[in-house]
Amino acid sequence: MPARKNRPIKLTKAKAALIQIEAAIRHYRVGEFVEAVTLAGAAEGCLPIAEGTGIRKLTELAERRMMDESDLGREAKARGISMRSHVISAVNLSRDWLKHANDKQPTEWEIESDEPMFMIFRALTVYDHHKGRETPSIRWFRKHLSARVVKIQAGE
Repeated sequence: MPARKNRPIKLTKAKAALIQIEAAIRHYRVGEFVEAVTLAGAAEGCLPIAEGTGIRKLTELAERRMMDESDLGREAKARGISMRSHVISAVNLSRDWLKHANDKQPTEWEIESDEPMFMIFRALTVYDHHKGRETPSIRWFRKHLSARVVKIQAGE
């Protein structure tokens, strides 16, 4: 991206979301999960979350048991709670732990490898609902997500 030379830039919410999603994908690809979760969470919050998008879409998939064999799914089973509750809790906890100071939060945190992927997915469903444009990095992410979901369903 060319230098902006300290000039103000004009953005729409959709453009800001796209910039954040693309940056989240770049960070995710190189294993920088903190940056990926934070940016994807910001992108998801840029635009109104409609029914069937964002966290609502992720919990819908969880209810269909598509993520039972993911890291999050195994944790939910171990704790004896529903996938829906655990997915919301787990993904939001990482985002919120990175974003807010809270005396009730632990001083250390571990981000599971699938969490940034699910967070980017959430942001993309909101962005797509608002007629966001497809980019090469978004196309890469969609292919990666599809392949990962197949592996999750196969128990890998």
